[in-house]
Amino acid sequence: MYGWKHRLHTRAQHAFDYWLWLWKYRNCELARKSFQFGARKYRYFVHPYNHTWANERAVEIPVVHDLVSQHDPGNVLEFGNVLSHYFFQPRHAVLDKYERSLAKRVVNQDIVAYRPEKDYDLIVSISTVEHVGWDERPRQPDKVLAVFPKLQQMLAPGGRAVITLPVGYNPFLDQCLREKQLTAAEMICMKRVSATNEWAETDLDGACGHHYGRPFPSANAVIFLLLEDPRKKVPRGGLSEARRRP
Repeated sequence: MYGWKHRLHTRAQHAFDYWLWLWKYRNCELARKSFQFGARKYRYFVHPYNHTWANERAVEIPVVHDLVSQHDPGNVLEFGNVLSHYFFQPRHAVLDKYERSLAKRVVNQDIVAYRPEKDYDLIVSISTVEHVGWDERPRQPDKVLAVFPKLQQMLAPGGRAVITLPVGYNPFLDQCLREKQLTAAEMICMKRVSATNEWAETDLDGACGHHYGRPFPSANAVIFLLLEDPRKKVPRGGLSEARRRP
């Protein structure tokens, strides 16, 4: 469990973020703008938690949350506890090795060793995979390569996994992407193009040429990967053209 000093600091930070959002950023210009993602347009996501108006969460959250909203929550797994900070998500499962949550139950297990009780129609992961092995002690850079087939193993027939990866955070993972060691059914790359946190599509080479933390804070490029169940037999919608449930 986290100590009381950590909890107090976290609550104070959340209070400050919310005040800053109300005072300055709630009605910022970014909140009224949209970005193109594949065949669709999404509104930038502005929220007090983690200053989404200033980082990659502005594009990650609307895309991934839209996909989650199209599925029965009982058939969705989130790897990395992210969405519960922004939305009330009472039913979909969450796997996170370290983070606890007061809002919902989080399974604290290592993704590589995890044995789920069921398979899932949709698995999502927002800026989490890059931490596997890289931010662990002892560091195991190649451990991250086990995550992708593991996610596919947990998919139900016809299921999909959508993963976002910030470029520049994990050099080993970046190298794997540049060398095309990761096989995905679809890949959409986004790059930050302005100090006001606007984003545009790019190709893989264009994304991998960016650094983390410069010239803008946090990620300056994000890669969205779509993994599919290898047993897939029925054509499904793409990453930006997901079919809505009836």
